[in-house]
Amino acid sequence: MGYADARIGLEIHVPMATLRTKLFCGCSNVTESSSTKPNAEVCPVCLGLPGALPRPNIQAIRQGLTLAHALNCKTPDFLQFYRKHYFYPDLPKGYQITQYEAGGHMPLGFGGSFTLGNGKKIGIRRVHIEEDPARLVHPEGIGESAYVLVDYNRSGGPLLEIVTEPDLTTPDEARNFMEKLRELLTKLNIIQEDTVLKADANVSVKGSGRVEIKNIGSSADLRKALQIEIMRLRRYVEEGLEVEQETRHWDDRRKVTTPARGKETEQEYRYIPDLNIPPIPLAPIKQDIETKLTEILQEPKEELVAKYNLQPSIAEAITRNPRLNRIFQNILESDLLRRDTKLVDSAAKLLINQGSKLLKRGFSEADVAGRIKQLCIRIAAGEVTFNEAKRLVLEGEEARERIKQADKATIQRFVDEVLSEERITAKSRKILDYIVGKALRKMKSSGIKADPVEVAEYAREVLQRIAPEQEKQKEELNMKEEAGLGETQTILQSFVKTDEITSTRKALQAGEGEATLAGWIESRMNLGGKSFIILRDWSGWIQCVVSKELDERIFNILTSLNLESFITVRGKLRRDERAPTGVELVVEELKAVFPSASLPLTLPQLAKSDFQIRLSYRFLDLRRRRVRGVFKIRSLITKLVREYLENLGFTEIHTPKIILSGSEGGAELFTLLYYGREAFLAQSPQLYKQMAVNAFERVYEIDSYYRAQKFDTPRHLAEFWSIDVEAALYDLDKLTSLAEGIVNHVLSKLPNEAGEELSILNVELRPPKPPYKRITYRECLDILEQAGRPIEFGEDIGAEELKIITDKIGGEPFFILYWPKECRAFYYKTNGGDSRITNSFDLVWPMKDSAPLELASGGERINDYNELIESLRSKGLNPESYEWYSEMFRYGVPPHGGFGMGLDRLVMAVCQTDTVLETVFSPRTPKYSKP
Repeated sequence: MGYADARIGLEIHVPMATLRTKLFCGCSNVTESSSTKPNAEVCPVCLGLPGALPRPNIQAIRQGLTLAHALNCKTPDFLQFYRKHYFYPDLPKGYQITQYEAGGHMPLGFGGSFTLGNGKKIGIRRVHIEEDPARLVHPEGIGESAYVLVDYNRSGGPLLEIVTEPDLTTPDEARNFMEKLRELLTKLNIIQEDTVLKADANVSVKGSGRVEIKNIGSSADLRKALQIEIMRLRRYVEEGLEVEQETRHWDDRRKVTTPARGKETEQEYRYIPDLNIPPIPLAPIKQDIETKLTEILQEPKEELVAKYNLQPSIAEAITRNPRLNRIFQNILESDLLRRDTKLVDSAAKLLINQGSKLLKRGFSEADVAGRIKQLCIRIAAGEVTFNEAKRLVLEGEEARERIKQADKATIQRFVDEVLSEERITAKSRKILDYIVGKALRKMKSSGIKADPVEVAEYAREVLQRIAPEQEKQKEELNMKEEAGLGETQTILQSFVKTDEITSTRKALQAGEGEATLAGWIESRMNLGGKSFIILRDWSGWIQCVVSKELDERIFNILTSLNLESFITVRGKLRRDERAPTGVELVVEELKAVFPSASLPLTLPQLAKSDFQIRLSYRFLDLRRRRVRGVFKIRSLITKLVREYLENLGFTEIHTPKIILSGSEGGAELFTLLYYGREAFLAQSPQLYKQMAVNAFERVYEIDSYYRAQKFDTPRHLAEFWSIDVEAALYDLDKLTSLAEGIVNHVLSKLPNEAGEELSILNVELRPPKPPYKRITYRECLDILEQAGRPIEFGEDIGAEELKIITDKIGGEPFFILYWPKECRAFYYKTNGGDSRITNSFDLVWPMKDSAPLELASGGERINDYNELIESLRSKGLNPESYEWYSEMFRYGVPPHGGFGMGLDRLVMAVCQTDTVLETVFSPRTPKYSKP
């Protein structure tokens, strides 16, 4: 699809990086200052302290006027600064000093134009100077930090803003505009090569409101942000959804736009003239700008092409980069080069490719020019080829003098050196290739060339000779370790075969005999000459005793290790009532050590920390028994659900997670680019489940789905897991019976399969006696009215209302049947007796210390084509967007129904956790997006 309906305007924010001081004071401009310490380049003026008066930087005004003229703008005779009021923590004065069109005053430039590479002219609405706000630092990322830091180094910095007319129509045009503008700003010496330009984009499509996307930091990101937003706006318009005028934030890390706030109008900024800065006459500054501007903007590319026969692309690459252009002019000072266009061409190619790399490594412009000039002279003399010169530019001219052919003794010396550095224990071809390659690289770095065949022959001979010697050394080392004489370094690097290791669970069951255990040091207590450690593995934990008297070396190593170090120990098991588990291991041998750094928080400390802290150290948090218990139960629940459904003849399916239309309709979709088109992450497998009923009578899927809901509650996730079922010839009664059957099967089987985990969580499961109680939506309204919390017919029932209903019917799980059509998606079948209600249900599950959970939701589906089309239209959805789905109902789809049951919520209900976040490995919510 094209972009004929799109209108794009840009606001480009340009830090005036070549200025030494800020806009209204003498503090160093942070883009020029070498100080990295926060809040170091500040004074009373840029901090907005009372009584501090601003003094304009005339050089900043000169640069701004130069840009305005280059953009063909009109300029005023006087410059008046205004105060723009808004209240953010990055604005120390509560207002920003800028310009405004009012009271006969105009911005620094207005009514201009800028020509793109394709010849299209883009209107320039205004160019003005303003002061930069401070920098906000979000330590954990935007939206995820508990606090924000403010660095005022940037506050008061000189900033240019260029605002275009909405003349851009494609993301590619916007990108081209930003890139061409950067070239112009560099030529005018307003920015440096590494200066970051920020763009805000205002975009709309036909029929939509205007949306502003802020904080875009590159031309590539600008293009992508506009592609995503245009597709999002089109979808809203096509589905009849209202597009609010809003400001959205460009998330540079995730490459998406996210809602930020409502769009302010200029009236809300309450502009007033800044009386501390009188109008500044511009005539004296403008007098010499036009003459100098003509010289600056003259196009040197054509001169290089005509004079030296350079390719236009090479000439453009040099002239648009000030550093490369200066270096090239330096190179052309050589008479020999200027007389030979072929040498000029070689110099240009060396500069663009190898010279640019040297600049990135920190070489000076003079060094780069000198190297290239010397090499071009040697090319002319026939001493080096162009290809050799490409390498020598990077290595240095002296490298060529060092190159010599290796003799046999040299080859042997380098191969022996490599072998002495490596632990070679095999004679395979891969080992031989590795040794040869490394030896050749070492020789090359020393300026020596060698025949790879000769190197390989000698390396093979040495490997065949040393292999038996290494086997003998290995046997001696093993004997030494078995005698307990190995050094600490040997212990640190040794390896234990996994088939020698016993789990702590099996060790506890055995209670006696020898055992080799591997695990983490969870805790340690030193008492006299003994150290008691709790060793934890994946199956459980056991106490290990290390006696200083038995082996002082092992005792010293173990007592010096940090908690959570991973070790392998061997010893004798013995029963002892004083041990926490009744069995302990008396350590006789330390087989391997994989040390841990000092812990930021111990596991007990993590257990007492808030969830955000725990997520920061999730790799440690997962080692806690309670956390592991929850995820073990989650795994078993998934297994038991599959077991139950498979026994009933259900077939597992796998549906796509990238979709082109929403399963539920509405706007709660995550948008992504799919080969240039708009696509979404699936909210549910609903439409595909119904399609699968054409092939299988009963289907199910257990997978993750995505909803861009802004809910930040203990029971909502942006990425959630669901147990979805769909079955032909299932009515409402059979669906509710199936849902309660799944839950009861899980609750009845878990105590036998997860007894230890349930004990750790202090949970006692009691399967409710089926059938669960069933009440209607209307009965719920009656209960709420009697309780003094009435809601209107057609409204959803919130968490607090569900608590009232749950208490009224005895605190047991129950179904709410026959929900209004307004509360259900378009595919739900209406009740034959009352078209206002649907044959649908919610399964409500009581929680011990919080509001009840909506555990499952489902019902009977529409299987008539005409009824489905009417339902889509009644929900404000475009039937054409769902044509791929609706078409199947023309060809005999049987009556069917299904439901989705939240796996995360089911785990939450079983484990009785306070939040669904505890049931997910790495939760995704508006607040949490990592790890």
